[in-house]
Amino acid sequence: MFLQEYEIALRLVLACILGGIVGWEREKIHKPAGLKTHTLVALGSALLTLISMYAFSTFLTLNKDPARIAANIVTGIGFLGAGTIIREGSSVRGLTTAASIWVVSAIGMAVAAGMYVLAFITTFLVFLTLEGIFERTILRNQKLLRVRITEEEQLREIGSILKKNHIAIKHVSILPMSDTVGIPVEFKLSISKKTKFEQVVMEIIRLEGVSLLEGVALGRRR
Repeated sequence: MFLQEYEIALRLVLACILGGIVGWEREKIHKPAGLKTHTLVALGSALLTLISMYAFSTFLTLNKDPARIAANIVTGIGFLGAGTIIREGSSVRGLTTAASIWVVSAIGMAVAAGMYVLAFITTFLVFLTLEGIFERTILRNQKLLRVRITEEEQLREIGSILKKNHIAIKHVSILPMSDTVGIPVEFKLSISKKTKFEQVVMEIIRLEGVSLLEGVALGRRR
């Protein structure tokens, strides 16, 4: 069965749109693989899937296996996703972005195969996951604290305040710098239900040279 040219174009455009939705979420929090990368991955996966399904149908003597190219798409995307993973000391960043690239390729393949409902539902679930909806629902005792510091010693002082209030630091990272005044730092924290987080934040920003960027429920930067 051959597709009409307009339907081929529709599937390619739809793959771009759905991949772009996921990429936009990554782009707005300044991830290295953003809108363009995710859009191209979805488009390329859709195109290769269409080729594997229809390009060789005229060669009747060939042993055609449409799944062969699809399997190689998954392998190739694995190498691409690995490029977004960065090890910083004892921590690893970029795993979520790598996973989003991988699932976007699957979305592109689903669109190319005409499984539109499956592609839409998957995109919706991926977007909710990346936005942290599920994470905020399940991990209610997790918090993010973003502050701007001017000296390295202030990190120790902040750590002492958190430890005194029985708040565990799960991860510390340096955020992209938008200016030259101070260093933006993000703390991923685990707190108990009895902890008054707002009071702890007020104590931290009373430190000289420390200012608050944001203190919110977990689920924004991944």
